[in-house]
Amino acid sequence: MNLKIKEFQSILSSTNTSYKFLLFYSLINILKKDPKISEIKYRELVKNILKLAWFPCFQFSLKFRDQDRIKSVLDKLTKNVNLDLKIKQPNNKIIKKIEEEIDALLSVKENYEMVDSLLLKYVLDRLIRPFYPSLKNVPESGENSILKKKIEIFRNKNEFIKNKPIYFNLEKEKKIILDKDWRDYIVLHYDFLELWVISEWENYMKLHNPSVENLKDKLKIPIINREALTRSRNFWDKIIFKDQIKCIFSKQIFNKNNYHIDHYICWNFLAHDDEWNLIPILSSKNLDK
Repeated sequence: MNLKIKEFQSILSSTNTSYKFLLFYSLINILKKDPKISEIKYRELVKNILKLAWFPCFQFSLKFRDQDRIKSVLDKLTKNVNLDLKIKQPNNKIIKKIEEEIDALLSVKENYEMVDSLLLKYVLDRLIRPFYPSLKNVPESGENSILKKKIEIFRNKNEFIKNKPIYFNLEKEKKIILDKDWRDYIVLHYDFLELWVISEWENYMKLHNPSVENLKDKLKIPIINREALTRSRNFWDKIIFKDQIKCIFSKQIFNKNNYHIDHYICWNFLAHDDEWNLIPILSSKNLDK
């Protein structure tokens, strides 16, 4: 397997928006679900990018640079979407509903064209730029920019075979063709690559979110861990059985049938279900909250 690892390590550098991180994270997630896939349509990439951006933008209200328009685009697209999908701690049902909403939004031609133009017009080429040595000192914009090299370099099949980037961008067909060796490499090293892209994205996001707790977990698709809630429930059942424990909000005494397990510090702030932050709350008060 003849892969340019040094060039690969540079694909997430020199960025002033989230687009590279979102694109690469989407790419590896698609490959995780379908390790044998050989081509990916733009629409599938866009759908995954919006899903990845949903949680940082809405559930965690993270800030983005002015030139980073992902949040403003999502705000515009979802102005009529149920507020619960934007603020509630996600469960499997909510995540499925978010995916359905994104599909429905992208089925509107104007919506898809707007997002496609913003997110994929340039970043698909820029992500794989490090694989092309002839572009090393070429500026990002201007008369001699890399955009002027699109046909000569990025759309040249011989250049693709010679330089072996992750994919070949078929702009007219609205899809990318994956290099088989890179596909296999990504599938094999998915866990490491996910940590890498999240870490790089976190470093970028820290500039505008310097005091945000647990930022790294707020950039990942939430892991639905009901096991933590079950463990906590079993723990508190034993305590309540032995002692008269009162709800910190209502001061009423618990029994095994009148309480929920919930977060003391809200999930939207910490983005995890660690047991130290899970406490019993009277069911009626939790529903009110």
